[in-house]
Amino acid sequence: MARLVDAAETVRSGLISATTLQLTVMDGYLLSSLPEIGCELGAWIHAYTFFHRDAAPTYPELAGCVERATSTGVMPPPGDGRFRLTPLWQERVSEFIEAERVTEYGMFEFAEWLAGQKLVITGTGFALAETDYLLAVGSMPQRVHRS
Repeated sequence: MARLVDAAETVRSGLISATTLQLTVMDGYLLSSLPEIGCELGAWIHAYTFFHRDAAPTYPELAGCVERATSTGVMPPPGDGRFRLTPLWQERVSEFIEAERVTEYGMFEFAEWLAGQKLVITGTGFALAETDYLLAVGSMPQRVHRS
């Protein structure tokens, strides 16, 4: 079962200070794959694999992205089971995508830009349950988790 997480629990590997959080390039790839209208977790994973021609993200990659994105206001907690960006962040992603002739290039540009930003922690993060991830990913090939 998913739960809300206090931002103080998100201290990991230098990605967070007391008031800011830095998202990763992988976060950018995942977030830029979200359909504008939002979607369920399984559809988001499928969209990521389609756009990036990659295996499904690992649980730590996806759960970390969701926690960081919800902690910084990039994404609202998926209370209705649908993952989406806030209107402001959807607009930012769209600007990057529309600036390029090839959609994927815009997604790459957004991901690289996002990784260079330090975002203010605005609220409580959302912890994606591993059981929800496993149900959504099903039998899809998964990326190899490197610790």
